[in-house]
Formats: sequence, C-alpha cells, structure tokens
Amino acid sequence: GEQWRDRRDLGLEQIDHRCFYHLRCTGDVPERWRHHEMTPSDGSPGPVPFDLYWVSLLPDVQTLVAEHGFMLGKLIETLSGDGDAV
Repeated sequence: GEQWRDRRDLGLEQIDHRCFYHLRCTGDVPERWRHHEMTPSDGSPGPVPFDLYWVSLLPDVQTLVAEHGFMLGKLIETLSGDGDAV
C-alpha cells in the first residue's frame, strides 16, 4: 500500500510519501539486529543506532506514532486469510 502523510500535526512542514510492503522471509532471521541511520531526518548528527526486533501482531496490535501502522489492519486481514501466523 501507499500513503501520503501530511506531517504538520507534528510541527513539520512536509508531506511524506510512504510505501508499505509485505515480504515473506523463507530463511533464518535474527531475533534482534541494529541499524544505523546515517542522516537523521531531524537534522541531528548521525549515525543514530536503532535496535530492531520482531513482535507478534496479535492479540495486542501496538499503536504506532505518526500513522506508521497505516497498513497493519490490511496485513492482519491478509495473514489471517492465508493461514500464516500473526
């Protein structure tokens, strides 16, 4: 899916064009990993480390800031229909 997100509600004069993808991984995936944002969008000096990890979507779907969870409902609907774990 995609979304055009006006970010004036966050005090930013910008509109984000966001694209969302559903990918299936058939290989081994790490439980946790670290990503470094080299040029942070807030203008702060990089790199900024992010520790990432997997979470279950159900039963408690988390609310994500700034509508980052825009497509979660559709993803859960899709996964529930094809027998995948959510």
